[in-house]
Amino acid sequence: MSVKSEEYLITDAPLKALTIFALPMIIGSFFQQVYNMADSIIVGQYVGSAALAAVGACAALTNVFICVALGAGVGAGVLVSRAFGARSYDKMKTIVSTSLISFLCTLHLSKMTKCKIAAQNKKEVNKHVRRILI
Repeated sequence: MSVKSEEYLITDAPLKALTIFALPMIIGSFFQQVYNMADSIIVGQYVGSAALAAVGACAALTNVFICVALGAGVGAGVLVSRAFGARSYDKMKTIVSTSLISFLCTLHLSKMTKCKIAAQNKKEVNKHVRRILI
């Protein structure tokens, strides 16, 4: 009897199965950290210390929003799986659309938070941006 590739979580060694299962999250977190590092380097080199402080202040809030979005995604995945298993496709469509709307709202709040903190240093940032562009 052959084992399907979808059954690796229950047939493989636990460490191997969980590592494979967690790999997308690990890769996503790695790229998020690379983005934050590149953002800090570019802002620190070309805009100045006040803007770098604003980016640093936003990093913690951005991580909060990312964690909320990840938790909501996991929760939505459970609900979608249950609806799919019960063959309740209308309920599944409602869950997916509600999850997408929630994700977009979280993304919007994250961007608004960054903009609000950056607006506090707007004059200095604008001065440095004009210097770079001119």
